Amino acid sequence: MLKKENLYGYIIKFDNGYHIQVDLLSGQLLMIPVTKKSQPQVISAKRTKMKLLCYLLEKANNNYVSREELLREVWEASNLSSSYQRLSQVTTKLTEELLYLNAPIDFIIYCRGKGYTINCSQILRLHFNAINCNEISS
Repeated sequence: MLKKENLYGYIIKFDNGYHIQVDLLSGQLLMIPVTKKSQPQVISAKRTKMKLLCYLLEKANNNYVSREELLREVWEASNLSSSYQRLSQVTTKLTEELLYLNAPIDFIIYCRGKGYTINCSQILRLHFNAINCNEISS
């Protein structure tokens, strides 16, 4: 049986006890309730915001990613027009949405001359296995 592992998304665990699930298939960010009284909160992220978040999760955990690299890898790689102003706007909007989901205000950090980094205690990659059903014998 042929199995192929695919990235489904991420679980971001914060020191404040909250968790956010990043679902790449649906393009949604989901705040996972930490108490029975909490209600899940869901935000549908636009494609560029989702790509930016995923790139930061992969590359900027305990590292800085330059603005130039983000523009190249997120915007230009998707044949989108890039600018520092657009990067700033999308990062600000993404931060606002993450704050709504109880992420700490300092989750995404910009340091002049270095770039962007993320401040997070734990990021888990979620995978699924695609199984080729034609190869399953009865």
